[in-house]
Amino acid sequence: MTVELGNSDHWSLRAAHIIRRYAWLIILIALLLAALAADRASRLKISTNLEALMPDGVASVENLDQVLKKAGSFASAMVVVRSDAPDAALAFVRDLRARVLADLDWVAAANYSEDIAVFDRHKLLYVETEDLEEIRRRVQDRAAYEKQTLIREIDGIPVNIRLRSEPSFDRPPPLGVSEIVEKYEGAGPHTAKTERLFQSADGKVTILVVWPGDNSTGLGNSRRIVNDLQAAAEALEPASYHPSLEVGVGGRIRNRVAQFDAVIADVKSSAGWSGSLIAILLMVFFRNPLAVVYILLPLATGLLWAMGVAQVVIGGLNLITVFLILILFGLGVDFGIHNMARYLEARRAGASVEEGLATILRHTGRASLLAAITTTAGFYALLLTDFRAIYEFGFIAGTGIVLAFIAMYTLFPAFIAMGERLNLVRGFRVGSKSHRVLTGAYPRPITTLAVVGSVLATALVFAPSLAFEDNFKNLEAEKKPEHQETNRAIRTVFKGGSDRAVLYVETLEEVKAIEDYFAAYIAADTETPTIRKVESIYTYLPREEVQRERLAILDDIETLAAEFDGRPEPGDAPEGWRDYLATDAMTLDELPEGIRRIYSPVDGSDGYLMYIFNAVSLSSATKARQFSDDIREFTVAGKTYHPAAEGLVFVDMLRLLKAETALAVFLVTATTFLVLFLAFRSLWDTITVLAPTVVGVVILIGIMGAFEIRLSIMNVAILPSLIGIGVDNAIHIIHRFKERPEESVVQILNTTGRAAMITTITTMIGFAGLLSAAMAGLRSLGLLAVIGFTICLVTTLTILPAMLQLTKARQAAR
Repeated sequence: MTVELGNSDHWSLRAAHIIRRYAWLIILIALLLAALAADRASRLKISTNLEALMPDGVASVENLDQVLKKAGSFASAMVVVRSDAPDAALAFVRDLRARVLADLDWVAAANYSEDIAVFDRHKLLYVETEDLEEIRRRVQDRAAYEKQTLIREIDGIPVNIRLRSEPSFDRPPPLGVSEIVEKYEGAGPHTAKTERLFQSADGKVTILVVWPGDNSTGLGNSRRIVNDLQAAAEALEPASYHPSLEVGVGGRIRNRVAQFDAVIADVKSSAGWSGSLIAILLMVFFRNPLAVVYILLPLATGLLWAMGVAQVVIGGLNLITVFLILILFGLGVDFGIHNMARYLEARRAGASVEEGLATILRHTGRASLLAAITTTAGFYALLLTDFRAIYEFGFIAGTGIVLAFIAMYTLFPAFIAMGERLNLVRGFRVGSKSHRVLTGAYPRPITTLAVVGSVLATALVFAPSLAFEDNFKNLEAEKKPEHQETNRAIRTVFKGGSDRAVLYVETLEEVKAIEDYFAAYIAADTETPTIRKVESIYTYLPREEVQRERLAILDDIETLAAEFDGRPEPGDAPEGWRDYLATDAMTLDELPEGIRRIYSPVDGSDGYLMYIFNAVSLSSATKARQFSDDIREFTVAGKTYHPAAEGLVFVDMLRLLKAETALAVFLVTATTFLVLFLAFRSLWDTITVLAPTVVGVVILIGIMGAFEIRLSIMNVAILPSLIGIGVDNAIHIIHRFKERPEESVVQILNTTGRAAMITTITTMIGFAGLLSAAMAGLRSLGLLAVIGFTICLVTTLTILPAMLQLTKARQAAR
């Protein structure tokens, strides 16, 4: 049997002749372009920050960017030393501090303690005014007693005779200064020590806090920071200080690197073992190991081209687009499998090499071109959305489909031509050795559609229950045990949480006004309190007017205490208490450098930073939204302020994601419908192709609603991807149906349907690797992909042939 292409196919024969003749040149050019693309792709930046997902112009993102310019990352790296020997740990961090300050150029400051002698010198300025007044009263009473005692001793006046204006005491009235001052020990900045070590109460944890300089908080720099600190610690040989010393790096910077590493490790792991399984599947299906080369090498080349273009146009990947390599693999491998299956079918039918190549260019290529145009148009439609993560996904995915198609219809036939020259194709077969072509009509099409309809109706009942994941921590990777232990150790030294909103203001007067505003707000908000406290430079520096008031009281106390001159110091007074009475006003410059760093802009400009601490978790979108509503915008003294926090970005991101997800699915579906209608010029054919995928997606959404599988920023891209991949299979089947009207529906399922099944299985295998991912968000992506592709395969192999059988019956009745 020969394959006749006819005069209308001369272009495909000419193209096949050119490809066969210049196969080596095509391969060389393709690989050179791949090398250039690989160089560009190696420069891709990958961001795990939420703000990288958001469009320009979102207030919370702009506010965060502005604050970061003033506050830096407000993040530090912490070298955590755990040991049963506190002195050895302290010696280690001292030496480590000296090393990092001397050797690491990115270090702005490094401290294992705070010099807080200034707080001890001014300790009485931190005593509340009411308590100072009580001390003054007690000192006044004691002074009166001492005066009466002195008069009695000198003049012999009886104790019951007193000056009319003074109280009489038959025993020394209690001074009780210690009792009052001790209330403030360990609270706020006040302490009796002159140095506060960053050490746990039991001494088993000692921390060196390292602050990076400006522009040192990107992902690449964060990794450098962690690696440099780990290397510096290892170089000191911790065990030489004490056998129990254990050293780890923690803090916000370390957490950022850990999450990024988890993402990359999961993608690599999934790509590795999934690629291996797909390679095995291709070898089994085509019964030749070279199938892997013929199909996967052109695909890899196209994907490299796509990543190179992404670097040039966009510059980087985000939490959603970083997984596109898996999605594009699933979309692109379809072309190769259909090409290989059709080529081998043509060769078995007696076609020459060029006729076989012309067959895939003319027939399979036409179906693949329509599938590529449909999928690309659907993805490019996402450029109309506002969510940056979605429109960047649309651009990269659409471009990737175009380039994968080009690679598969230039490089793939070139590889086949080279393989034929070397006699490396003849051993190929499709399916089992006993492969038998089935014939006949598709049975019970109406019953099939009725069963699917009932399933669809059930899915529609549960679909409205679909929810979005509102807790970002549920998407993160579980930290390694040593990382968890390091973070627990940090909490034994630094008790407060790191979640907070940051606000930049220009003057101290604004700081005071905003503090007063939130003090009143917190006092009034008793039903749904979300704000725990507000910290500013005045948390550590008493206000000027407060200092003046307290200094006046201290002056009075000092004058009264002069009555004790020449008398024994009261036994119930703290040691050296009169020295503290001689304090003076405290200034901003006296505060420790570490504290000034926290509340001053890192760019050296004037102004002050304030921190609004949340009383609820910002990982939960519901609670974060309440906190956002309380602080997002407020007006004090006629000026409106906008604090910034990653939690506020999360709230806006989730709100935008909910709106844009529905829009994205609609745009992809509508665009796909339009392209198919223009291609087929038939509403029935368009519905026939699109219905299985749309029904499959609706059933998937129903399953998600029924089993509480939530949509999130990390799995939302699977919905538009299902439409693109599902429609691809349907296009190939209906194209074969139109191309070979003499074949039965069952025959088509037995040929093109088999290829469609294997393409879907390979795609599922690609995503199935994510089921073992460390990141919960990635696991959910893998789960939805496997469920979704399985459903779409079932609907494609049931709804589509049933509708095609009804079409045949209608045609036969005419």
